[in-house]
Amino acid sequence: MRQFLNKKNGICLLVVLGILWILPLSAKAEKVERIAGSMTKIQYQSKYDDLNKQQNEAWNNKYNFKPETNAVTVTTWDQFKNAFSSNNISKIRMKNDITAPSGQHLSRTESIEIDGQGNKLTMLQGTLNTEGLATMNQFTKNFSDTPLFHIHDIEVVNGADGATYGGNYWAFINGNSGLEGTGGRFSGRRGIWRYRIGNLITPKGSKGGTQVGGRLINGCLAETSMWGYNYIVTGAENFYTGGITIEPYSYYRGENTINNFSTVWFRIGPDGVSNSNANKAYLTGTQNFDIGEGSFVYLNNTRDTSKTFPAVFEWYKELRVGKNATYNANIPGTAVSFNLEGAKFIGETGSKVNLLSRSSGEPTVSMSNSANVTAGNSPKNTSFQMAKGSELYVVGTNSKASGNVDYGNNLNGTFTLDNPDAFDIRNLVNSPFLGQATGTNGFNIVNSDISLWKNATQIDGIPDIDTNNVTLFSVVPVGANGQVTSSDPKLSNGYVRNQFKRISGFNSEPELLWEPVTDADASQKARILLGYVPLGGSDPFDENGDAKVIPVYADGNRIAKADFTDTLGNKYTAKSEADSYLYWTGANHDKKGFQIAGQEVSGVPFRVDSNNQRYRDGEKASTKVVDATPPEPAKVDNSVTTVSKNLTGTGEPGSKLTVTINDVKQNDIATTVGADGKWSVSIPDKRLKKNDKVQIFLQDNAPQIVSDKKLAEEKNLAYLPANRIPATNSATGNINPKDDSNYSDAKFKAATILVVKEVEPPMPKINKVARALTKDDKGNQIPQSDGSPITQADWKGKITKVNNTLSYRVAVQIPGKSGEELERILYNAKITDKIPDYLTFKKEDVKVWKYTTGDAQGWPQRYPDNIVGSDGKFTANMGDIDLSKSGGTPIQNPIVEYDQNSRLLTVGVGDRSKNDTENKYNKFGYEGSNKYGYVLPGDKVVIEFPTKVTPESVKNTIKNTGKISGYSAEQDSSKPGEYLEVSATSNEALSPGGDVIGELLISSAPEKITFSNTKLIDYQKTIGVDGGDKTSIDKPLIVKDTLKDKKWQVNVTLTEDMTFRKNGRAYTLPNSLNMRYQDTDHILKVGQPEVAYKSNDSDLVSLDEEFNISDGWEKAENKDGLKMKASKIPQTGTYVGSVRWSLENTQ
Repeated sequence: MRQFLNKKNGICLLVVLGILWILPLSAKAEKVERIAGSMTKIQYQSKYDDLNKQQNEAWNNKYNFKPETNAVTVTTWDQFKNAFSSNNISKIRMKNDITAPSGQHLSRTESIEIDGQGNKLTMLQGTLNTEGLATMNQFTKNFSDTPLFHIHDIEVVNGADGATYGGNYWAFINGNSGLEGTGGRFSGRRGIWRYRIGNLITPKGSKGGTQVGGRLINGCLAETSMWGYNYIVTGAENFYTGGITIEPYSYYRGENTINNFSTVWFRIGPDGVSNSNANKAYLTGTQNFDIGEGSFVYLNNTRDTSKTFPAVFEWYKELRVGKNATYNANIPGTAVSFNLEGAKFIGETGSKVNLLSRSSGEPTVSMSNSANVTAGNSPKNTSFQMAKGSELYVVGTNSKASGNVDYGNNLNGTFTLDNPDAFDIRNLVNSPFLGQATGTNGFNIVNSDISLWKNATQIDGIPDIDTNNVTLFSVVPVGANGQVTSSDPKLSNGYVRNQFKRISGFNSEPELLWEPVTDADASQKARILLGYVPLGGSDPFDENGDAKVIPVYADGNRIAKADFTDTLGNKYTAKSEADSYLYWTGANHDKKGFQIAGQEVSGVPFRVDSNNQRYRDGEKASTKVVDATPPEPAKVDNSVTTVSKNLTGTGEPGSKLTVTINDVKQNDIATTVGADGKWSVSIPDKRLKKNDKVQIFLQDNAPQIVSDKKLAEEKNLAYLPANRIPATNSATGNINPKDDSNYSDAKFKAATILVVKEVEPPMPKINKVARALTKDDKGNQIPQSDGSPITQADWKGKITKVNNTLSYRVAVQIPGKSGEELERILYNAKITDKIPDYLTFKKEDVKVWKYTTGDAQGWPQRYPDNIVGSDGKFTANMGDIDLSKSGGTPIQNPIVEYDQNSRLLTVGVGDRSKNDTENKYNKFGYEGSNKYGYVLPGDKVVIEFPTKVTPESVKNTIKNTGKISGYSAEQDSSKPGEYLEVSATSNEALSPGGDVIGELLISSAPEKITFSNTKLIDYQKTIGVDGGDKTSIDKPLIVKDTLKDKKWQVNVTLTEDMTFRKNGRAYTLPNSLNMRYQDTDHILKVGQPEVAYKSNDSDLVSLDEEFNISDGWEKAENKDGLKMKASKIPQTGTYVGSVRWSLENTQ
């Protein structure tokens, strides 16, 4: 439900003006009950008919009136005439319209009730009269204790359209004897009666003029009471009266359209009746104009003359506007004036008073007698009082010294606003609003905000003085300045009586007005209503006499704040901005997100003064968050194909699910989402075709959103302005849009869309990886390292070298789950893998597993570290599949095929446990080969096989892919009789580290070279030359090269001269060792390398053959080899030296 503008009990709207304001119907919806001027008779009677019956029953009981004693129903004038003229008749019911001959004057002396039953009584120049009853002693009390005249539910006419009155039809009731009446005005004959009207209309003629040219009732000194819905248009006053009593919740609209008179005239007072007059004691007049609670009264003189009487004139003591009642007066001159000493105008709590003076030179409120007073001197001790919680608006156009509020020659007159809800008194010309008077009069405002505009200031501009929460502002309007007393120094020092034309204030509790909040709003905004001010202009009243006012909201100057609380528990204090709104943006919410539909956001407004001090709180105002957001789009468990039989999924519990196919609603495919959020619908056979668009809509059960606030309240619907109602809302709730749409701060996602496919092949997922393994000194297979430590992340190996084991692992997953076999099954499933030429392979080494648990990449779980047994060997290598954690099950005797020529490996990975006749999945109609078995949606299979890296692979990256293939249950539409082949190729698995690394090393080197013994006399001979030389080498000097570089050399370096040690003394043979290579002798010196051999392209017969350098050494002196020849022998003995063999890549 939406929050409307509210007012607390006790709002009086008093408008006194020469030009005044509007109250738009939508501006303010109040908590209090009051009759509105716009209410029609039908509306009124439908609401208050029972109340009116109670009021009339109470009135009858009060005066012991028994109208049903002798009631008659009449259909003709003669019947009406006879019944009225008979004092034996207590009540007349009119069955139809009745028209009398012209000039009929009827009279009676007993109480009577006339029930027109909605019909019209026409008596041209005729009257109904009661003056035949001269005194109360003649009243027989046949039907009541006091004379009563009650006429109701009737239209009355006694004149031509627009005609005025005459001497013998001065009024419709008691008009036969003119103004004075039988016995004169002070005889009291009219005053001893009580007149009562209800639901009475005096219709306007076709030309718009009155058809009662005089008064409705000439009831001087008598009380006239009123109930129901009354619209009285007369050519003169509506009433001569001694008192008007308007029942609570009554409607009275009175117009004077011809004569320059008041609408109601208290023509004389009881003081004018002689004390010797027997009727004086029985006069019924109250001398009050009393408007009952909640009633509506509009008095209007439609003439536009420069001088006239006020709406209610002369001999009244009190004009009281009751609680929550409305009093409107539209008068060419002064709207309110007093003619009796001590007379009062009282606006009670909740009353609303609009006074319009159309004069350009008269005060709007005169505390003294009116300009056309006919009796006595100016009255004293008059008062104009507005109660706490009232609203007062006074506007006039008076350039004279009397201003808008005039005291005239009054003494002790007081004009008091006691904490009014709001007020505005303005003079539309540059003259003061408060007239000059004697020092005994007072103008008082108590407990109010006050703003003042000087005469030269723009009347609707920024005030010259602006104050808050003023305890007292009192002016004695004497002289030009006036005597000012105020609790606020701005007023006591700044106000000068003749310099200010407007005074205004807002004292109603600030009212927080939420802009509707939806569950798609991240931000909220509201306004704070401070009160109402006159609109002004040349047409100040609406057609119902209500002053045209405009609401005033807190803004950047008139600052108000609000303490907000939202549905997420956030709290925030916002301040009114220049555009009259308070904003609570998403950024200022501690807990982010949209509001919760159906719950309330609330706020407490308050005013702040110029020092930013809080001083007036309003009531907490809440607004329910409108559910404008459709459910999240449905989630669907499975895809849809041409042969799908049902769809299942999840969605908002309780939401309604509907389906369209190619935008056409399928009435037979619908359901309601269960309390557990799950749903399922069946799809009729042959309903779906390839590429059909299936859209699944979810609709919640939120109320319909309408732009009519009244309808929303009556029907318990949600309200939003028309431009904010989302297209996704209807009488059946909020539904997913067809396409993504933006609304407020949210994005409504489109209803779920599925495109119908033919039976979808499984499109398996396949991954492949290669591991480079080598053996450690215990024979364990470990990842090949580049020399740095191996970590868990290096389980594939860092590099690949010749003779490594290159182990391949291929993992396959069939997408889908149980229940999707029709769409996802794969028959004759196999993995094929072409073994690269650089590898050697044995099909016996192939292993196949099914597994259930994989890691984030889909691989089966593996060991993170090497698992070492008690013998120091690995029971599980790092990276091996952990069958336990993976739920792995080895497939026994899998089909493994290998073609040596094509090097193609084929591994069957399907289930072959049942033959074709037993296979339950043959129900799908597959009749093709199933040699390798089938795999089902959700199946996971992995194969692994080792290979060995050959030297041919050096400087090549070994690249390899695997492929999973099989057949779908769907036949290939392009190949009749054949089934759709389904295949997927893995990623390209590369040898770890990229290119394979070869080896260049000295695989064998002499550790001991022994030269033969030599005689001392032969020391200068070269040892290791002749065939008899006994020089020996324990190991050959061999180089192994699989780098394919072919450019390398072996160096020899003397690290210690040939030395003999004896008795602590060392004897050396310097320059005795010689490395002969390519016909050149190279004398070995300590630390200086010399070439022992350089490779060439023809050295190696094959890449895996080792080259024996020492095998080419010969004994001849001029042949290559290591030789020894001493230049001298310092001491005989066995000499020992050392050399270092080194290999250098010279590529």
